Amino acid sequence: MLLSGATLAIVLIVVSAPRSAPAELIVIGTGVHRELPPAQFGKAWRGAYDIFVARCTKCHRVARVIDALQLGVTPVTRQKFETTTIPKYVVKMLRKGKSGIAKDEARQIVEFLLAARKLAQRPAAPAPLPTPPQPAAPTPPPTPTPTPSSSPAPAPTANPTPAATPAARDAGAAGAVQGASS
Repeated sequence: MLLSGATLAIVLIVVSAPRSAPAELIVIGTGVHRELPPAQFGKAWRGAYDIFVARCTKCHRVARVIDALQLGVTPVTRQKFETTTIPKYVVKMLRKGKSGIAKDEARQIVEFLLAARKLAQRPAAPAPLPTPPQPAAPTPPPTPTPTPSSSPAPAPTANPTPAATPAARDAGAAGAVQGASS
């Protein structure tokens, strides 16, 4: 069966979409190197966690189980991985000689996987709301710049004109008085 371009694009988008919504199940690492940190399960589950890791990783990586826990379907067969089917999968793995799973260990693995699946189904605690931006400190009003007066002061000169010297003023004043008396 050949897929049309549009169908193939949709399949690629679905396959490359994020695999799960954030949940309380903590996963560290990326890709096939993802793992479940044991501290999230507490001391009560430590024994079952250790058995799970020791037995299940003989045949596949923990990342494969993480996919099943987060998606609720197995990554290879796409079968449901829910409360009613998890025991069946563990029994299936028990029957594989390479797994080394004993019956009492199978019970612990089932209980552990059921607890982990419940964690994966819980929504993560909502992220805290971002802090609203603080209003900027009020800026002081601009300092007024002095405006030039309507009549600027004359600039000082290096060489004063003859009329600016005292002798020239006296001579000019005498000439003015003399011209007024004639």
